[in-house]
Amino acid sequence: MLSWLAHFIERHPVLHRTSLAVWRHFPPRLAGFLRKLLTTRWAVGAVAVILDEEVNPPEVLLVQHSYRTKGAWGLPGGSLESGLRNPLEPSKEESRDDIIESSLRREVFEELGIEIEIVRLTGC
Repeated sequence: MLSWLAHFIERHPVLHRTSLAVWRHFPPRLAGFLRKLLTTRWAVGAVAVILDEEVNPPEVLLVQHSYRTKGAWGLPGGSLESGLRNPLEPSKEESRDDIIESSLRREVFEELGIEIEIVRLTGC
């Protein structure tokens, strides 16, 4: 319904940070109601499992997400930029794997400020 507004906010970093700061103060029921209004019925996302294999045992990088309740940690990643088309349908220029890889690289760079090399993709 109002998903265009959510997409507009996501594409403007200052507006996105400001709206997240305000969002954290919403009561959980209001936040849930607004989330249903601002999102589509389904979403496709990508998460990265980033391993530090130089230590023994290997460690997994977790991030504290700003949109979850305080203290909630998870894998870095997010939703695919789909525009008006189905994100599962590849465009003529890119394969579906290219779409997922570019979205994953973008999300990790936005959250952590690092460029990553994707070793392997797995699907659900």
